[in-house]
Amino acid sequence: MHKVIVIVAALVLSAVTVSTVDAAQAKYPFLRGVVSPTDLANRIEVSLFRDPTGKSIIDPELCMQPKNRSCANALNYLEMFQESDPGANLKKVAEVPDFLRTLKVIEGPPGEYWVSCLQPKVAGKKVSYTPVLHCIRRPFKPEEKAWIDTKTKRIVLASDCTNPVEREVPPKACKEIRVPTMPTESALRSAILGPNPVRDDCFAVKRAGEKEFENWWPNECDDARCNFKDVAEFMHQPVQLVGSYVPVAGEHIFRVPAHFADPGSPYSVAFCIDRGEFGDPGDPPKEPIEPAEPVKGEAPALYAIKFIVYLSYLDELEVWGKEFIAWRARYIVWRDKWIAGHSDSIIVVPSGYVGDVAQVYYERKDVPADKPIMYFPFGEYKAK
Repeated sequence: MHKVIVIVAALVLSAVTVSTVDAAQAKYPFLRGVVSPTDLANRIEVSLFRDPTGKSIIDPELCMQPKNRSCANALNYLEMFQESDPGANLKKVAEVPDFLRTLKVIEGPPGEYWVSCLQPKVAGKKVSYTPVLHCIRRPFKPEEKAWIDTKTKRIVLASDCTNPVEREVPPKACKEIRVPTMPTESALRSAILGPNPVRDDCFAVKRAGEKEFENWWPNECDDARCNFKDVAEFMHQPVQLVGSYVPVAGEHIFRVPAHFADPGSPYSVAFCIDRGEFGDPGDPPKEPIEPAEPVKGEAPALYAIKFIVYLSYLDELEVWGKEFIAWRARYIVWRDKWIAGHSDSIIVVPSGYVGDVAQVYYERKDVPADKPIMYFPFGEYKAK
């Protein structure tokens, strides 16, 4: 009880020391020191237990600290989410903790973002805090994470201060690659090739049927056997980034830096599609290592040990041979199925852009006579 009285008294004292001018210029964080979406959900849940209206400051002690000023309440988060991520369809403050627990943590993307803040307002001896969505323009800090809504694919929180994120600052100069898919596809795969690692605020994907760009390159159905190694050898450039996801039918828009379209640019983007599920034959069984053979004339004890070890190796070799034959049969079935259902890669190079757009077509017959020939080639793959 004494602790509560001290906190309330300190808040009143701090209100006296904040001038109207300072309040007008201040931009406070929502809640610093949070380690995960679940951590934030738990803290908000505790505050709602104390005050179900969500109007009480989540952590009054942090709010008092001059170098922290984390003064958000649960209602602040709800109001910002309703503006920045309407697809989440949050109606009540009690829904916020469960929503937070669904968020996915990813690396902070490149580029600048409009991030919200709390602006204090002094009225006599009282200080109130107003959430402002369009408040601070900044990039994600080194090692800072982005927390995204897995349903709407929107970045909703920046981990450093857990301030809700409004949107990306529109990039300056980008090109688009438009890629169609049909209902038959089980995966749309992509890769960026070039001499150096790529980090640019242009990189984004807008999936078919979506209204917003995802500000990162998703890789949701990774397949180690589809790593664009052959494309890299053909282009004489290493793969710098690989992406994949299960597409819906329609046109997907991939955004890349404008310099990808410059004549002579070493950067390219490759795409391929999968039809159906192929399974996985697994890795071949490892052949046992052959031990030293026993040699006549060796010491009897050593000869006996080597003889026993070698007999054991021969047994292992026989088992391995049978396992390898079985694996090879599975692999051939998998390979034939994969060849039939996996397209060759189409590579978008600088000459593939017309203005700001490079258009990939579904089949060769779809390519207009006056456009670069870029389509998904099926049945042109030759097994080695």
